[in-house]
Amino acid sequence: MSSSGGDYHDVHLGFWTDWAQGRVNGATITLTRTNGSLLIAFLALFVAATGKSFWRLLCLGLHQLLSDPTVSHEGFYHQRQAILRNSDTALQGGWELFTVVLAWRRSRSGQRVIRRGIPLAAFAVVMSASFSLAGIFSSRVSTEQTSEVLLSGASCDRDIDYPTFVREYAPWTVQRQQEFLFYARSCYQDNSDIEGCNFFVKPRLQFQRETNASCPFDNSICISEWGNLRIDTGFINTNDDLGMNTAPGDRLEFRHVYQCAPLKTESYSELVDYEDPRRQNQTTKIFRLFYGEFAGWSVFRPEYQNYTYQVPTNITYADLDTGSTPLGPLPDYQLGYATAWGSVDPAYFNISYRPVPQLLVPETDTILLFLSAPDISFLSKVDDPWFSAHQIGKSFRGGDEGQEQGGTFDQDTPVSTLGCTRQVQYCRASNEPDDQRCEPLRGLRGTISRDIKLGKNEHQQEIFDTLMALLDVNYVPIEYLVAALGSQVLLAKSSLSQAQQGALPSNQWQLEIENLISANLAGFQGQLIDAAKGPRTAGIAKVWSYAESPVQKQICSNQKIISTRYPSFSVLGLSIILGIGGLVILLDFVLEPTIRRIHERPHLKRKPSLKGGYTRPPFGLNSTSKTDTDLTKIEHPSDAGTLRLAEWNANSTLQLQRLAHEALDAGTWRRTSSSVPITSPNQHLARLGFMEPPRSHPYLFKPIIVEDIINDGKREFEQSEEKLEKRISVARDSGADNNMPGQGERVESADLSPNDHGISSAHSRHT
Repeated sequence: MSSSGGDYHDVHLGFWTDWAQGRVNGATITLTRTNGSLLIAFLALFVAATGKSFWRLLCLGLHQLLSDPTVSHEGFYHQRQAILRNSDTALQGGWELFTVVLAWRRSRSGQRVIRRGIPLAAFAVVMSASFSLAGIFSSRVSTEQTSEVLLSGASCDRDIDYPTFVREYAPWTVQRQQEFLFYARSCYQDNSDIEGCNFFVKPRLQFQRETNASCPFDNSICISEWGNLRIDTGFINTNDDLGMNTAPGDRLEFRHVYQCAPLKTESYSELVDYEDPRRQNQTTKIFRLFYGEFAGWSVFRPEYQNYTYQVPTNITYADLDTGSTPLGPLPDYQLGYATAWGSVDPAYFNISYRPVPQLLVPETDTILLFLSAPDISFLSKVDDPWFSAHQIGKSFRGGDEGQEQGGTFDQDTPVSTLGCTRQVQYCRASNEPDDQRCEPLRGLRGTISRDIKLGKNEHQQEIFDTLMALLDVNYVPIEYLVAALGSQVLLAKSSLSQAQQGALPSNQWQLEIENLISANLAGFQGQLIDAAKGPRTAGIAKVWSYAESPVQKQICSNQKIISTRYPSFSVLGLSIILGIGGLVILLDFVLEPTIRRIHERPHLKRKPSLKGGYTRPPFGLNSTSKTDTDLTKIEHPSDAGTLRLAEWNANSTLQLQRLAHEALDAGTWRRTSSSVPITSPNQHLARLGFMEPPRSHPYLFKPIIVEDIINDGKREFEQSEEKLEKRISVARDSGADNNMPGQGERVESADLSPNDHGISSAHSRHT
C-alpha cells in the first residue's frame, strides 16, 4: 500500500513478545537491516565454527574408539588415526580419507581398507554438507513471518474536532479508502500475486460465500427468492488476523455477515415532474424510488422525504451531442446509498433512513445501493439484474468513415437497486462455547450503542472497549466506500471506455459486492495500523489526541506489521543455535584436557605391572640402554585408556615430527606429552634427503656437524690426557716399591687404549 512503505513507520527496535507464537516461541528481537545482516553473517560463521568443533569432538571419539596401541598395525591404521587427529574440518578429513583409500585400493589389503575407509569418508562429507546447509539456513532464525515488526505506537489514538475532521481528516480517509480498494483488487482475488501483498500479517482475510442464498427481506421485494448472495467473514481474530499483539486472554473476535439481493423497482418507483423553485417554468422528469423515508445527508435539509432516492431522466449528455463526440464530460456510472442502522437507540444516533416494512429485519442493518448508467451504451445485452440492459440503444460508429458497426443497449430502468443486510458479532477469543463468549448478532451501530460486557475483569473489559472503539472507524463500511469513491468502486469500469460498456457476466452484481466487502476487510486490516501510527498530516497532528491510559498505550504499542526494512529474529532460535553451538565449541576446548587431567590423577599414575619385559632395539643410532614395556601384558585397566590418549597426543603433527627426529636420536626433547614438544636450545635436528635416483623417496637423516665433532674430540682428548697422567702417577708410586723404572725411562704409549686419545672415537660416533 502506498502509504505503508518501510520508511513510513516508527518501528520498535529490541526485544518483544509475539503472542501469536506464545511466550517462549514468540520471544523476538527486531534490528535494523544493517545489524540484522551482521547477525545473519555471524550466525553463518558461528554454525561453521560449531561444525568444525563437532568434527573435532567426533574425531576424538572415533580415534579413541578405533585405537588399539597394544598391538602392531598396518599402514592404513596409522594413516587413518593421523587423519582423525589432524584434520580440522569434516571436508578435509573426508577428502584425505578418500585419497588414502585410493592409494591402498590395489594392495593386498585394499578391500579391507575400502570397507574401513569409505564409510568414514562418506560420513565426513555428508556431515560437512549438513553443516554447510545449516549455516545457510541459520538465517531462518529470522521469524517465519520474515519481517514481522512491532510499531512503537508513539502517536496512537484518534480524537479530533469536527472542523479538523472536515478539512484534514476526511480527505485523508478518502485516500485510505482508495488504497484499501486497490489492495482488495490486487490481493483479494483468487489469482492475485501474494508476493506483492506483504504488508499486513495476513495478505488477505478469507470469507465464505454462498451464491444461491435466499432473499434477506420479504420475498415480495426481491427480484428472485433464491440465487442471492450471502457472505460470512467468519471470526476475525484481532491477534492472528489483524496483528494486534495481545496476550491470549486479551484478544477479541468479530464477524460480519452480509446477505444481498437485487430489489424490485416496480411498485416502488414513480416518474414525476419536478418543478425547481429556483428555475421558473422549468420542469424536470424525476425517477423516484420509494423504499422508505429518507432525510438525506445535507445538514441544511434534515426533514424526511417520502421517497428514498431520485435521478433526473430527461437531462442527458446526448442532448449536447454534436456529431459523434459529446461536447461535455464523458458519461459515467452514478451510485448512491441509504443505510438504516438496526438495533440502534434513536436517542443515540440520528436516524436518516426509515425503510419500508418489507426491508425491516430485526437486529440488522439495511443497506441500499443504487446504480444508474445515464448515456452509457452497453455493447451487448446484460442479464445481470443490477446492470440489466436490454433496451435498444443507439448504433455505434467506427472506422475511418464513421460507418455503423452495430447496435447498443441501454439500462432497463433509470435506477436499479441492491439491498443488503448486515449483522456484526463480537466475541471473547477463548475456547468457550459461542453462547458464553459471544454477543448476539446485531447491527453495526447497535454493538456500539449498547454496553457490551465481554471481559471477565475490569482490565480485560477496558481492552475490549478500546479495541471495539478502534474497529468502529467510520470509513470502511461498504456504503461509505460508495459515498467516498463513487463509481471508482465498480469493477465494471475496467471495461468501460468512452461511454461504451463491454460485456458483463450475469453475476456481475455479486462480483461487485464481493469486491466491496474485500475492500472492507482490507480496511479492517489497515485501520488498527492507522490508529497506532497516528496523524499523517501536520494539520491533524496539531489537534491529535494521544493515548493516555495504560491500556490504550499497551494496545497502541502492540500493533504488528510486515516490513522488510527491519528483520526480526526468534530469541528461542538464537538461543538454541548459540547455546548448542557454544556448548559444542566449549567441549572442543575442554574435553581433551579434562580427559588428560583425569588420566593424570595420582591414583591413575601407577606404572604398568609386567608379567614380562624386553629390551627393544636400539633407540636411534647408538642408544642401547632404553627399555620399553610389552603392551600386550598390561594388567591395570586404566593403562589402556592412558595409552589410547597417548596415541592421540602422539598422532598430532608436532608430535609425529618429534617422533621422526627422536628416532634418529636428533635433539634432546622436552614437553613430550604436550601439544608442542621442544628441544634443548641450539640443537639441530635431522634434515631431509633423497634416496638414490629417481630421488622420489625423501627421508630424514641426522647431519654430520664438524663443530660438534671437534668439540667432542677436544673434550675426549682432554679426558684421555687426564687418564694418562693418572696412570703415570700410579706407575711411579708403585715403582718406588717394586723396581720402578729408573729416571729417564718412559711408559710406552702402546700400553694405553687407542680410544684414550679421543678424536677417532668422536669422529666415528658422528659418522
